[in-house]
Amino acid sequence: AAAPETEDISDLATIHITSQCKQDPYKVRVYIDDQLLGVIFSGESAAYSKVKLPDGLHTLKVEKDSDNTIQKSIDFKANWTSNVQVFFFAKQDDIDIYPVKTT
Repeated sequence: AAAPETEDISDLATIHITSQCKQDPYKVRVYIDDQLLGVIFSGESAAYSKVKLPDGLHTLKVEKDSDNTIQKSIDFKANWTSNVQVFFFAKQDDIDIYPVKTT
């Protein structure tokens, strides 16, 4: 009998999102490779665990919930680490995003 398939734990990442906002907080959608991870308020933090990130290039995008023209994205390689940390600064009409690589 064939051995049962097991998931490679190294492909599962934790994505840590931290943010600040300049004025009134608003909802921000967080995506990895066009898949919605969740919605947070600007100025808050969130962690998404057990995210499937096969080796290679991926895109993280943050987008204002009420206006999808206000968004920023950044590419990163999954082989950075199994813990990806990202910081974004939300303004009413723009979002700045900064990646942080951890080990």
